[in-house]
Amino acid sequence: MLTRKLFTGFIIFVVFLSGCTSISPVKDKMINGSIDMSGNADVAELTFRTSPDGKSIVLVMFNVTNITCGGFKAGSISNLITDSSYPIKDGKFNIQSQKYGTINGEFTSPDTLQGTIHILITTDEGSQVECGTWNWKTPKE
Repeated sequence: MLTRKLFTGFIIFVVFLSGCTSISPVKDKMINGSIDMSGNADVAELTFRTSPDGKSIVLVMFNVTNITCGGFKAGSISNLITDSSYPIKDGKFNIQSQKYGTINGEFTSPDTLQGTIHILITTDEGSQVECGTWNWKTPKE
């Protein structure tokens, strides 16, 4: 009986610890990554900056060169997103850009990230071009 109680207590303790293992992001650092666009762009990059306390993303730069998707072609697209602070919760974050889509990510170590980006480009004329969802990771390859 005592063995059963100890075993049950150990299981509860392990389950509790598994919920407490989120990674603390590095503070106030620029982190560069690459987007795997499988030949739909010559260069596809993301750059993030963490806040001074490491609790949010305070800058995002999206940069692609020679992108082709959905009949849309462009030589270069760059966008700097600094209009908001995006919280990091349990090592994860979500960034919404009306002009370029959605970025989901998570820290796999204090200065290494990975995730997906759903690219939806709004052209200067106001039309939207669906470019799909792509994986990205840091460091940049």
